[in-house]
Amino acid sequence: MPRKSFAGKLWVDLGTGCGIVGLAAAHSGVPNVYLTDTPSVIQQGYIARNVYNNPIEEGSSSVSVLELDWFKIDALSEDSGLPLFGQTVDTVTGADITYSRDAIAPLVSDGVLRIR
Repeated sequence: MPRKSFAGKLWVDLGTGCGIVGLAAAHSGVPNVYLTDTPSVIQQGYIARNVYNNPIEEGSSSVSVLELDWFKIDALSEDSGLPLFGQTVDTVTGADITYSRDAIAPLVSDGVLRIR
């Protein structure tokens, strides 16, 4: 089966955990992949370690690990400094990303997902 063209696409994996979904996207040829999770998960180092241990062919994809706290509604504001601000995201994934009802409202609010 022919590969789908991912040229110029931007992929964001919410609540990435160990990063497997986003890393699979990068290994499939998606050129720009952001693995996002809460600061406490990022600081554990598992995601960065998995990115390091599963290298992407040089020049084929860019994988970035970013802190994204859904409870901070301004997470994607211009002042946040987050590289995703103002970009069109082509694909948003999230597998098993919330364990609390409290996290659902911030996830679908204007601050995290702006679906057009």
